[in-house]
Amino acid sequence: MHNGGDADCWLLWYGEFLTLDGMLGQWQQYQDWQAQGLPFDWGTGHIPVTDNSGTHLLLDIGSPQGDGYGRVLLFEHESDGPEEVAQSWAAFLTQLAGDLEAGRYMWFAAEDCVGLPGMW
Repeated sequence: MHNGGDADCWLLWYGEFLTLDGMLGQWQQYQDWQAQGLPFDWGTGHIPVTDNSGTHLLLDIGSPQGDGYGRVLLFEHESDGPEEVAQSWAAFLTQLAGDLEAGRYMWFAAEDCVGLPGMW
């Protein structure tokens, strides 16, 4: 079980790892905004794992088993809705490890961040 990190504990450009309280707070905020009629496609089974000022990695625990349950989704508050990044958290981490080992990311000193070439 992971309970987040401090503000320096980021997962690439996806944002900081949220604590369990942070996950609940972000989830509740989007639920409140949807209830107010704001146009967010935020399912009740979408649990935020990271936060980068409205960009989140989500775990999809709301889809029925075999129909997307456990997927990792990318949600950007300025987009039409979440998009699938990986079929599971294990698949996401496996892809991330493979990309790191293959040198697909680079260090951007000005941003103090690792990202894809051409991001900044």
